[in-house]
Amino acid sequence: MALVAPRALLAVRAARVIPRFGQALAWSVRSREIANFTYDTTRESQLLLGAVIAEISNRPIAEIVAYIDELNADKAIAEHVAGIAQTRDSRWNVDPGFKPGRRLAFYLLARALKPRRVVEAGVDKGLGGLLLSRALTLNRAEGHAGDYLGIELDPAKPIPLYEQWPEKIGHIIRGSSTEILRGQGAPIDLFIHDTIPEAGHMTDQLATVRSLMAPSGVIASTWTTPELIDHALQCNLKLLTHQEELADHWFPGDRIAFIYGYGIMGNSDKGVTSLDAHV
Repeated sequence: MALVAPRALLAVRAARVIPRFGQALAWSVRSREIANFTYDTTRESQLLLGAVIAEISNRPIAEIVAYIDELNADKAIAEHVAGIAQTRDSRWNVDPGFKPGRRLAFYLLARALKPRRVVEAGVDKGLGGLLLSRALTLNRAEGHAGDYLGIELDPAKPIPLYEQWPEKIGHIIRGSSTEILRGQGAPIDLFIHDTIPEAGHMTDQLATVRSLMAPSGVIASTWTTPELIDHALQCNLKLLTHQEELADHWFPGDRIAFIYGYGIMGNSDKGVTSLDAHV
């Protein structure tokens, strides 16, 4: 009984209850967001994410770090986000500061993989589409062609960050992601799953995407669910995850999952394993 109070104090400190309460209170006053939060991650978190992306893409870690620094220094993106936040339709739900959050992973994958076709299911206000357009534009300047398709269920939802970007690539289709994916014929090199994690929907979507993935294709999902893990295990695919560490934000961060290895799917003699890297 004498150790109850010291243990409670230890737990409060380790869980950062008091600092998180202060961050939540400050965020409640300052932020305009109510969903799909934007935030900065720590430098250590960014570098560990870079190590995961380097493993998936088989590229040097120094190259991935250069892409991280490239986006962090992108003034055009920052100015665009700030400008959209001042418009009448966005001033109550878009924060003016450019904070990529989990979408940093999408950008790094697009820069490292040089995908010919990127599909993003669930675009919200278009920050992911904006960063993917930027990555594909830079890839094109380096001689690597690539296109983007966004899928949004809501037929009337504004997507200003992407749609008002002057150098946007590709287009967005409104409707059910599973139904739209079934009508696609071209191989997908990078598929981003950012829709609802409802079990039946996710199972159907992953089953549909499986037949469309290029041999070197990668799925990035913001939901590490049992259905996603089962998909990787049952299809003999590789699985890595990254847990974000946020800088000065109450949100605990996303655990982003990456599925890849479609080119060796089903070849048990290749020694394919499913890895779960908690970073």
